[in-house]
Amino acid sequence: MLPNESLRLWGEVTKAILAKQYSKATALKQELEEQQREKARERDRKGEVWKPVFFEQATHPAGKPTLTEKGREVLRRAQRGEWSLEGVL
Repeated sequence: MLPNESLRLWGEVTKAILAKQYSKATALKQELEEQQREKARERDRKGEVWKPVFFEQATHPAGKPTLTEKGREVLRRAQRGEWSLEGVL
């Protein structure tokens, strides 16, 4: 699992919610969001442009995501039950 995968990032928040530890879940969520904001501020300071790997844009105006070629490849693999990202990234 990659360090920035959603399951890794949000896993502890999910566990806290499932354990009905809502205050803990809220605190973890706020900490995660602040870390993400700090990464965005650091990119801004460095003049770096963030570009998603799997999407051309977050969502199409109609609500449908626009996938990059890598995104289409991951989707094809997922539809076959293949979950490895090896060779895609």
